[in-house]
Amino acid sequence: FAVFDGHGGPLVARIAGKKTHELFDTLSKDGSDPSVTLPKAFLQFDDYLSKETTPDESGATGCTANVVVINHTAKKIYCANSGDARAVLCRSGKAIPLSNDHRPSN
Repeated sequence: FAVFDGHGGPLVARIAGKKTHELFDTLSKDGSDPSVTLPKAFLQFDDYLSKETTPDESGATGCTANVVVINHTAKKIYCANSGDARAVLCRSGKAIPLSNDHRPSN
């Protein structure tokens, strides 16, 4: 599951919605751990975006991202985020944070 929230316009969020899962799927074909492949997919998307768009196209736009992968076999949930997009898990009526805000300083 993924949510991409455009900042300054929808362009980057739309591209992320189409491309990020493809990058993740390609990286995961060999059964790699999502805790390794999710950050790689985010970095590869950043590279892709810088090569496939011009500053005139993307301007000052960007997006936050929150991606959750559920491995039912291993009974694990993996979450990756960029920006201030947050994910929580609701268990017995209580919110359990799955992500922390990603800021330039961290």
